[in-house]
Amino acid sequence: GDFSQVPNLHRLHINDLGRTRAVSTAAAAKFQDLDGLIVPDRTLVDPRHYQGYRIDSVQTKRGCSLKCDYCTYPVIEGRTTRRRTPALIVDEMFGALRQQPDMRHVFIVDSVFNLPPSHAKEICRQLITRRWPIAWTAYANPLAFDRELADLMVQAGCAGIEIGADSGVERILLSMKKGFTLTDVAKMHATCAAAGLRDCMTYILGTPGESLEDVRQTLDFCTNLSPFAAIMMVWMDDYESLDAELAAQRRVFREQIRDFMGNKAQEFPRWIIPALGVNFDAKLFAMLRHAGKAGPLWQYIDMIGGDARSSRLRRQARAKAA
Repeated sequence: GDFSQVPNLHRLHINDLGRTRAVSTAAAAKFQDLDGLIVPDRTLVDPRHYQGYRIDSVQTKRGCSLKCDYCTYPVIEGRTTRRRTPALIVDEMFGALRQQPDMRHVFIVDSVFNLPPSHAKEICRQLITRRWPIAWTAYANPLAFDRELADLMVQAGCAGIEIGADSGVERILLSMKKGFTLTDVAKMHATCAAAGLRDCMTYILGTPGESLEDVRQTLDFCTNLSPFAAIMMVWMDDYESLDAELAAQRRVFREQIRDFMGNKAQEFPRWIIPALGVNFDAKLFAMLRHAGKAGPLWQYIDMIGGDARSSRLRRQARAKAA
């Protein structure tokens, strides 16, 4: 084919003299009309990689205008929000279900489903009117989340939402440029609880400028808030690969955070701590999938027995006792 017609292509070209040089074509015009995209044919996907999961995904818009300082969504999709027509989104969802009759869950992969709220509400109304039959989940943000939207999501079949609460310290939220406060997070949780919508809060511990006291405040905030589930992650600094001294300091700090979380884990049994294996284990996931559970596994955290809750903590306890 004619590579010169492919926009934004960078390649090496060997001329008639055998010399190699870099050649670039002009950047493509910004694509705004998402409704003009071809709906993916899911029958072309190799099913071997997805058998047993019974989950599919859909995107309702692209672009994110939020300014969270660690997030790559604006880099990948741009800061300008481009929305798809709600009726066409639901058309795609029903089409995916026809192609995959055993599908039991849909995950909406938007960076934030509820922004703008008018778009999210119209999608929910379409799902309600057309009687969408299976569960779905999405990412959500405390900004512009109200009871009307929560009720519509529940009526439309939403099984739960994941909320990037990130910290229980106002100063840290400000430094991360989250745009919301702890009061906003608490109000969102209360709204979800009143509507019967499960919420999973995600937190990032040990961000730049954070202390162990800040970590303690975040864990206490989450414990007192008591969302349906909470995922605790520990910050990894990109600059560690360039600075051996920083890397050593960060390793010590992360281990202190892990020890701190391990001591606090029993206070909130619905924490998920990947670094400690708390409610996080490959065999556990396989067991839940084998039992036919589709969608995000935090939804089934109440099914996990106490003996399965912390693989790493049990190993550490055995090592200390030996």
